[in-house]
Amino acid sequence: MSENDKTCLPLIIYYMREKYYRHAINTAVKSLKLYNNDPVLRFFKAFATLMEEFIQLRDHPYLSLCSTAALIYAHRRSEATDLEAVNQLNWELKLSGSAAGDRALYYAALLYWILELDLKARTCIKKMLKLSETSPEGLILKGWIVLTSDTEENRPQAIRYFDSGVQDAGNLFGLMGKMEFFMAKQNEQCALDIANQIIASHPDFSPALLMKMKVFVSLRDWEQTEAVAQRVLERDRRDLKALQMMTVIAAAKDGNMELCGHNPEILQMLTVFVRRVSSRTPVVSDVICELGYLLNHQSKYKDAHKCYSTALKTEPKCTSALVGTVSSHPGSNNIITEVPLLKALLGRKQSAGEETVMQLLKDATERHFSALRGLNYGVEYLQMLDLNFLLQIVCMHLESKQDFALVPGQTPPFWLKHSNMILETVIKAVPGMSVSCYYMAYIKFLLGEHRTAQHFLNLCIEKGPSVPEVHLLQTIFQYFCVCVCFELMSVIYQVRDRFQFHLLKARALLRSGDLKNAIQCLKITMNMPGVRRPSEGPQFFISPSERVSVYLELTEALRLNGEQHEATRVLQDAILCFKGTPEETRLMLANVDLALARDDVDAAVVVLQNILPTESAYIQAREKMAHIYLERKHNEKLYITCYREISEQLPGAHTRILLADAFMKIHQPEEAVKIYREVEKIAPKDTLAKKIGQALVKAHEYDTAVSYYETALKTDTLDCLVSVELSELLLKLKRFEKAQQVLEKLHDLQQKVVFRTANEHPEELEDQRKSLVVICCDWAREFHLRRNLEKAKQHYTDALNHSPDNEEVNTNIIFYIYINADILTSLTHALLDLRHSCQLTEALMHLNKARGDADWGEPAVDLMVRICLNPDRDVFGGEVLHKGQKDTSSESESETRISTAHNILSMFRPRSKSEQDKLELLSNLCRIYSKEPKEVERAVLELTDMQAKNVMLEASLLMMAQGFVQLKQIPRARNFLKRLSRMEWSDTNADDLESACLLLADMYIKTGKYTQVDKLLDSCIRYNQSCSKAYEYRGLIMESEQRHSDAALQYELAWKHSSRAHPAVGATLSSKPWTYYKYSVPSETLAFESNCRVLQQRPDYPEIQDELLTRAQLSLRL
Repeated sequence: MSENDKTCLPLIIYYMREKYYRHAINTAVKSLKLYNNDPVLRFFKAFATLMEEFIQLRDHPYLSLCSTAALIYAHRRSEATDLEAVNQLNWELKLSGSAAGDRALYYAALLYWILELDLKARTCIKKMLKLSETSPEGLILKGWIVLTSDTEENRPQAIRYFDSGVQDAGNLFGLMGKMEFFMAKQNEQCALDIANQIIASHPDFSPALLMKMKVFVSLRDWEQTEAVAQRVLERDRRDLKALQMMTVIAAAKDGNMELCGHNPEILQMLTVFVRRVSSRTPVVSDVICELGYLLNHQSKYKDAHKCYSTALKTEPKCTSALVGTVSSHPGSNNIITEVPLLKALLGRKQSAGEETVMQLLKDATERHFSALRGLNYGVEYLQMLDLNFLLQIVCMHLESKQDFALVPGQTPPFWLKHSNMILETVIKAVPGMSVSCYYMAYIKFLLGEHRTAQHFLNLCIEKGPSVPEVHLLQTIFQYFCVCVCFELMSVIYQVRDRFQFHLLKARALLRSGDLKNAIQCLKITMNMPGVRRPSEGPQFFISPSERVSVYLELTEALRLNGEQHEATRVLQDAILCFKGTPEETRLMLANVDLALARDDVDAAVVVLQNILPTESAYIQAREKMAHIYLERKHNEKLYITCYREISEQLPGAHTRILLADAFMKIHQPEEAVKIYREVEKIAPKDTLAKKIGQALVKAHEYDTAVSYYETALKTDTLDCLVSVELSELLLKLKRFEKAQQVLEKLHDLQQKVVFRTANEHPEELEDQRKSLVVICCDWAREFHLRRNLEKAKQHYTDALNHSPDNEEVNTNIIFYIYINADILTSLTHALLDLRHSCQLTEALMHLNKARGDADWGEPAVDLMVRICLNPDRDVFGGEVLHKGQKDTSSESESETRISTAHNILSMFRPRSKSEQDKLELLSNLCRIYSKEPKEVERAVLELTDMQAKNVMLEASLLMMAQGFVQLKQIPRARNFLKRLSRMEWSDTNADDLESACLLLADMYIKTGKYTQVDKLLDSCIRYNQSCSKAYEYRGLIMESEQRHSDAALQYELAWKHSSRAHPAVGATLSSKPWTYYKYSVPSETLAFESNCRVLQQRPDYPEIQDELLTRAQLSLRL
């Protein structure tokens, strides 16, 4: 008997419920071979094929009731209904129903449940359970009926029936019911456990695999979903559920939309299929509406209208036909959702108020999303989500709105927040769809969240690198770089003809200061079709916001170019053109900026006062007015009055927060705290704990502030700023243990963030590292306050590893060394810092005070002598660097410096053998710097004796090499330098080895041996990342190889690591515009800065004096 088979009947019931009748027939036929002439199998086979065997089964005691009901159903589904036969069957059904047994009632209930006739199914199962209260089959079917009924209140009872009916693990129909129950309750883990249980005991039962696939997709576990779908397809390559799921994965996850959506070829293919179905079922309105839907998306509006009209004649109340007829938009089967959208569309076309349109769009969205509540993610969810509907609402929001990003602190308008909310839902459901990612990138850009916007735009570029709109949006993000526009133009030619491209190009030219070309480009843009007045046709459509942007950019360009009257005329033309439209307020705000530019503050205030609370830009206008009162008139009372008016005219949590923020800005934290607390009571969802904590700190209520910070941290455990502020507050209160706990937890979390960012978002790595440095410094400060100086040093060092160039960290390390009683080391750090930053006078002043000390005398004298001999820290003996520049010092100045060094040495009184050796070494250094052959020879001989005795080996070898260079004995000098370059670097010999490598590199450059040079320079930078000379030599090599962009970068690094003070590097940057201007974006700024810095320190520096100032003066005379 088939009833005893564990998988046979559950499999057939599953296929029947899913309306896979062909699968049901095939399964019944296959099972009939095992269970010959089984009446239950024959019934299901007959039901699937309709009427063929029902008459023969009417006399079977178990199947008489369900066979008669199935015959009635079949008659009513036929094209020509035999009413007499139906009446006879109804009489027989009533007669057999009164005397039916429990099995007959069970199968009748099962049939009615499959046919979705829940009331009749409930009646039959109720009678059946009266006859057999403990029947497992009856209890399980009762559970299914309750679970799939329309009454939400009774559904939780379904599990009770399933638990009572499932007496062993082999009852698959009951286990499948429990899975459906847990899925409905969104308890995916329990459903997954049952699926695994069924698969383990019955591996051939494919519905369990399909249910498991459904569970995984509900969890959005795409990899597992795909794996299960592939497993199903291995058994049956035509399984519809698995094929459908693979399609969903391709479209929703991978974003492979080529074979779906609005692809013309696919639409044509589907139209053929639907026409064929429509010809066989001409009276089914759903099929006719589907045909109209497909024709509508092919822009065959007349044919689509005919289809909708035919559907309305067939079924006058067909909602899809009504919606399609009115708006040419194929809607869902729920007109309640569509009506507000239709009203909004109509309102927009009739120029209704924006508030009315926004409210209608809000109602449409809320009613649409209400249908999705409680629905698991899956195929049905995606069908109900209706992406076209949601994206149409977003497009309506973007149709006539701003095309510029909000400034920090500006309140986002409703349409922007609403679009963001809709797109978050869409992207969560369909993460791979490039259209939604594109819109989200644009929305995030308008919200000012540029990194998030760039992330979504990168996803779009990955999926469609040749789409012009994506590259246009990329240019919007980076329009301040003119080169981006031209690079874009070379990549995608189609973009050049777009209105948006011309607008962006004009903006880029304007931001780069090229006013003449910007004005010319804007005038060309102004004459394009659709700018001065709206043009018909999608190819000429330009939104009102973009049209206004052209006027505003032209006004700004003319104002900056000194054409004030012309700028005013353009703006007045725009105000007349857009009078009575939502864009008028934006033009009025621009008029305010124009008035402020000519210092007409009163006129600006009058314009802002005329903007009413009913207008969308009221808050922005009042905030601008408040800014004028505070920054221009310095009137804090009127500043607060503006925010009070906002709060009174537009009462709500947000406007109250603006008022509190205003009090914070004028340093009245007590008032701000009161308002924040009021807002917390009326809008508990707004998490204001962080703001209250910051206000309480300013009000010096530290203990109360701690509790608010802790609350804010519980709300958002990933907010690094809150944790840092809390730790600093705890340190101020000397609660060291608690501060350490906060910092330790934050440090571990931020390290994970840095590691993940390095792999996933490398462009954000620098900012995340900065946050980690702040945490390390706070942690070090905590240990410092607790007098644990070793731990403090450890964390400062950790911070330095993450940010080697951080001046604050370096300063803290020097301070740590000083308080750790290592005064000599800290002094050395400080004086070296003065020397490297070219503050030579100050350095010599401090060294002069220190040279008489018993402990510090020797290092002080050493530094003083070296500063006198080589103030610019040039490579002594080098020839290739700055060879085109004039010598910065005269012969007399050089003699003065050497004489000063001799005087310093003559006053030095050595107290030990090491100090005596140092004196002898420095005396020989002075002789070599004199460049007199006899003096140099004498120095070399004395250094040879020192080298033989192994006294200060590295320093003596370097000086000998420098001496041989002055004596023109280059091979001998090179041999000494090679010997030095092979030595192991240490803290004591690092300066000497660096000088040796640089001098040897200079020699190799002169002979063109660049490979050896790279190795030497790499060594210098490896042991001293701020070695500016190494970067200079690199720039010189790259310049000779015509690698100008790389050379520019190296020169910039050399300038940076010389503390932007080395005159020769500054002169290089300023005297080679062909190197730097062409290949670096901030070129003009950097060249100007380098000139100013050098002239500030050396007003008569020859290179700049001759090359730039003299030529500039001649040009002015001409």
